Amino acid sequence: EREEEEERERERRKEAVEQLQAIQLRLKDSEERNTRLEQELQRVKQSQRGTSESQLMVEAASLRTKKEELEGKLAREEDLHAACRRQLATALERLGAMREEEHERELDHVKLLMHAKSESQEIREERQQ
Repeated sequence: EREEEEERERERRKEAVEQLQAIQLRLKDSEERNTRLEQELQRVKQSQRGTSESQLMVEAASLRTKKEELEGKLAREEDLHAACRRQLATALERLGAMREEEHERELDHVKLLMHAKSESQEIREERQQ
């Protein structure tokens, strides 16, 4: 029964680690997307300097629209990034708690073994007397 409990605990820990790895991967992807969006926003701001006034007005309107789209997309990505960070923190807390619980169970097991050994020793000593 104890082995089954330990096996279930190992499975729970394995699942938590897998979830943590998936969240870390999503977080990395989110950070990379944020960087690409920021770079594209900078390129748009730097593009095409030497054009006519009417072209500039048209381009300015287009760039404003593109900027708004990119800012919206960036805001969504930042929200996703924050959500990933929260999930990661939660997963790390759960993993820490699981490790602490396992450690406590191992300590209890060692204490029980030591107590049984002590009782066994006492019984042997009583029989020898």
